Amino acid sequence: MENQPEEILQAPPASPLESILASIQQSLVDSRTTGVQHAEAINTLVNELRMNRTRLERLENQVRPLQANTTPVTSASYASTVPENTTVPENTVVTSHRPKPRLPDPKEFDGEDVVQYPAFRQKLRAKLTVDALALGSERDQAHYVYGRLAGRAADRLLPWITSIEATTPLAFTVQNLLDQLDKAFLDPNLRTKAISKLSILRQKNRDIGEFLAEFDQHIIQSGGMLWADDVKMSYLYNAINPRLLQGLIGTAPTASYDDFCSKLRLIEEQINRAQRAAKYVTGRSSSVQLPSPSNAIRNSVEPMDWEPTRVGAVRPSSHQRKYAERVSPQEIERRRTNKLCLRCGGEGHFINKCSLLPPERTTHPKSPRVAAIEGLSSVSENEEISGKE
Repeated sequence: MENQPEEILQAPPASPLESILASIQQSLVDSRTTGVQHAEAINTLVNELRMNRTRLERLENQVRPLQANTTPVTSASYASTVPENTTVPENTVVTSHRPKPRLPDPKEFDGEDVVQYPAFRQKLRAKLTVDALALGSERDQAHYVYGRLAGRAADRLLPWITSIEATTPLAFTVQNLLDQLDKAFLDPNLRTKAISKLSILRQKNRDIGEFLAEFDQHIIQSGGMLWADDVKMSYLYNAINPRLLQGLIGTAPTASYDDFCSKLRLIEEQINRAQRAAKYVTGRSSSVQLPSPSNAIRNSVEPMDWEPTRVGAVRPSSHQRKYAERVSPQEIERRRTNKLCLRCGGEGHFINKCSLLPPERTTHPKSPRVAAIEGLSSVSENEEISGKE
């Protein structure tokens, strides 16, 4: 009777079906846990792959410039350049020959004339761009830039280069070196000075081609390449010489700055041709004399001093004859009475064969008395000529 309660408390044995269900339930729990673990592992692998891809891209970007300057060589070609019994260290990279430079070296800049620095800088930029492979790495190019400096310019940058190479060698680059050159030699007021120069620039006697080169240089320095054509033409119009200004009279206006420059070149060429033709004519015939502008104006205003000449009469050329002196009416009357030349007062000839020219006309206003004397003289001479005829 005492052992009966113990038998009642013992659980009945599980049936085969219940055991199977419990096993299945435990397998599901285990598979769920395993699936979560697998998902976490997969996510970890994906993240690692992404990181590796990023690292690989960075390495490719670093290796690509090196591949442009270095090429692997075969053992046969390398062995021909290495002496016998020579041990080659591991990881040795043999560089190929650099290509030949295509541009000449810019002229050394000594820093004495800062006006020449912008042109030197542009030539240096062109050299570094075109012959980058021939110059080598970034550091080699920076050393090349310093090698094109001389005198004051080289002394100016030497302390900076020494300090950079001692502290931060990676900062010794072409751009940093050019920045130091700009601070030292690039005029911050270059644009203002160029604009002021444009206002006072004059061509004078220079050739238009030479003058336009200087004019365009000041336009570029002043930042005026984007100016309106009317503005540039206005500056140029005020700078050309009077000869070209006179040649522009009567020509059609131009719409663009380039057309205006072409017109000025054409006008100057036409003027030079006319001068060469006049010089040629003057050299071939000594009797042909081209009057100066002042004489041309004077001759167009004053009346022609004309005298009738008999056929076959020979008279000295006008540039070899002298002018007669003005005389009083009493002297004219005396010469007429004594049958002398009314112009010079000489004997043996009359006015139509006199070697002197009529009295030179005055340019200032004539008084009534002088006008009366000249009128009397001209009347008397004409009377004598008509009487002789």
